Amino acid sequence: MDIKLPTIDGITTTRQIRSQYPQVAVVGLTIASEGAVWHLMEKAGAFGVLTKDEGAVDGLYQAIKEAARSVASSSFDGNADNIAQPSSPTKPPDSLQQGS
Repeated sequence: MDIKLPTIDGITTTRQIRSQYPQVAVVGLTIASEGAVWHLMEKAGAFGVLTKDEGAVDGLYQAIKEAARSVASSSFDGNADNIAQPSSPTKPPDSLQQGS
């Protein structure tokens, strides 16, 4: 889910998706490395947040795989414990690293 969308922001969209479809895991994608945006996505129910950078494709792929595994195993409880920390915005969270 891109945070900046043409007609509605990704935070609002994530909140709506999670409200209507709590079993859906949303992964946020943003250019922002500041904590406020990440925190808002966490509050909206995002599974994870990644920054748009050179490694975004690999990070996004790993985040989607991890989210799918979590949902498939029913371990996704809607909490955003898998949010990457803003202090390391260019790499996915440890739980989303290749080979985890």
